[in-house]
Amino acid sequence: GIVANGKYVDIVGTVPSGLKSPTFDPIPIGDFVTALPSCFAIAFVAFASNWAVAKKFATELNYEVDATQELLAESFSIILGVFFNAFVVAGGLSRSAVNKESGAQTQVVGIIIATLMLLAVQFMTALFYYIPMAVLGGIILVSVHSMLDFTSIKKAYATHRTDSIIMTVTA
Repeated sequence: GIVANGKYVDIVGTVPSGLKSPTFDPIPIGDFVTALPSCFAIAFVAFASNWAVAKKFATELNYEVDATQELLAESFSIILGVFFNAFVVAGGLSRSAVNKESGAQTQVVGIIIATLMLLAVQFMTALFYYIPMAVLGGIILVSVHSMLDFTSIKKAYATHRTDSIIMTVTA
């Protein structure tokens, strides 16, 4: 972090540039067997999270989503990510909300964003050093705020208060 006007400000700091080379580190069979139940649990939670986001936007924007296609795409990204030490992809709500709020209408946006991210990671990481973490959080909060359905929470409160509490806590 840095100190500005006597206040500590948490900043992004150093971001490594470039892409990692693909690698494959074999896992001992014992470790693999031990990790397998956790892997299934993480995969299930990730899929459920992504599916919920996909269904929300499909309902909101009036289009169809196919659970099998979503599962295959997510599985492919996880398998490909293994070679780059990537994390399991889950909870795309904030990214999807940012896309929706910016007026994105098609999947071409994903290609454009991926290309811009590759260029940024390759050539612009030094510019990220002094970005306050609060700015990144603010971008996500403003985007996700538009996704909250206050009307449904009010209806739930009027009909079943327990449901409204659950909706509020999990929103």
